[in-house]
Amino acid sequence: MADLKAVLKSGQITQGEAAHLLRLSRVMVNRYVRKGAKPTGNNKSRYDRVCTVLAELIKSGKLPLSDEFDKAKRAKAVEKIKAFVDTDSR
Repeated sequence: MADLKAVLKSGQITQGEAAHLLRLSRVMVNRYVRKGAKPTGNNKSRYDRVCTVLAELIKSGKLPLSDEFDKAKRAKAVEKIKAFVDTDSR
């Protein structure tokens, strides 16, 4: 499982993209990353699943998202990741 703080720090995805994947606000993601808050309940299982998927994408070389991607391409890529997480976690 990927460490979300490390993934964000390395620039592989943005905090906003992580928030979208986690279905949380950027403020909540910031609390997880900077303040040491821990997800609980449904957020914990979603957080663990997203981190696992991110680790798989890093391992396969599909992250980081290319700097050459414009905003629309990045959004589309993040939406694909989110759809996978949503489908796989049911």
